[in-house]
Amino acid sequence: MSLASFLAGTSVAVTFALTYATAVSGYSRCLPSDASGRAVFWWTAAGVFLSSTFCCAVGVLLAAKFAAADVFQSASAALGGGALATVVLVVTSLGLVVTNMLNLYGGMLNLITGLSTFVKISNSFRTRAR
Repeated sequence: MSLASFLAGTSVAVTFALTYATAVSGYSRCLPSDASGRAVFWWTAAGVFLSSTFCCAVGVLLAAKFAAADVFQSASAALGGGALATVVLVVTSLGLVVTNMLNLYGGMLNLITGLSTFVKISNSFRTRAR
């Protein structure tokens, strides 16, 4: 593996984890007022770290076992091919789409909140639709 590949993979994993930073502020609205902000942060960080580390470790093991250059060929080989591989890849893709949409929505809310500090943002359907 080249250094560039390692850095690219690490960047993807870190970026994935950072997209959950907005979850702390989102969850804090639903917690009791006496909840520890530090505890909320660390429990969220631990959950993101453990889940993303697990997914990365499974990916590394599968890449080592099934050395196909294409992720779809590797998944098909790992799952024995056929309909099961197709179903797993489709369901995984849909899960990624939903997760990324929610992360983009959270990021957009943070961006609007930050911008509204300095710029007047009109509250209209046209503004929201962009």
